[in-house]
Amino acid sequence: MKKKLLLLFQVLVSLGLLAWLFGRKDLRGRFAEVITHAHSGWLLLGFLVAGFGIFLGIFRWGIILRMLGLEVSTRDLLRMGLVGLFFNSFLLGAIGGDAVKVLWLAGRGHRKALALMSVAMDRMSGVAALVFCSFLFMTPRLDWLRQSATVASLVQVIYGFVLALAGLLVLSLFLAAKELATRIPTGAPARAQLVEFELAYRQFLEHRRESWLAAGVSVSLTLLSAAA
Repeated sequence: MKKKLLLLFQVLVSLGLLAWLFGRKDLRGRFAEVITHAHSGWLLLGFLVAGFGIFLGIFRWGIILRMLGLEVSTRDLLRMGLVGLFFNSFLLGAIGGDAVKVLWLAGRGHRKALALMSVAMDRMSGVAALVFCSFLFMTPRLDWLRQSATVASLVQVIYGFVLALAGLLVLSLFLAAKELATRIPTGAPARAQLVEFELAYRQFLEHRRESWLAAGVSVSLTLLSAAA
């Protein structure tokens, strides 16, 4: 109930902010000016690339749902993917769409732990792609990036952050492979939930083909986002 009330509050606040933004004549004028002076060809290409990226993201979530054994029709997958994207774009915070997906899956009789794990694995796949692309593009250009002291310091921070993310991903996969959750004493708080999360997480290791496919889609999405 609390989650639904929080979601309703986010919706109302977001709608209020949108109404305030688009109600301002100066912002509407600037938006119209940008659209009018934009090159139509590049604008169309940008829309096409962004649209293709949206459907790639939905396709990736579908791969993960199948990995977890959650049966969702293609129509529902597209519908909820687009609904989730809308809420992620217009709700306060970046996880509003994820919450909607979890609530929708749970409402269709799927276990909440698996529903939550599907969006978590979807996010993690994106993080892994971000780590890979960051190393791919930054490493060959380190000498050029270090020419400025300010940029060099920023690069060190980014590298540290990316390395930390990579370490957390590797550690989480290692812990899942060792099945540490099953060693927690019976009766411990949240043991059942941790075991279920671990079993779901291990799907990355047990379905390697699907995992690599999802990773490839994530890398493509990261590159498309940069291009768009």
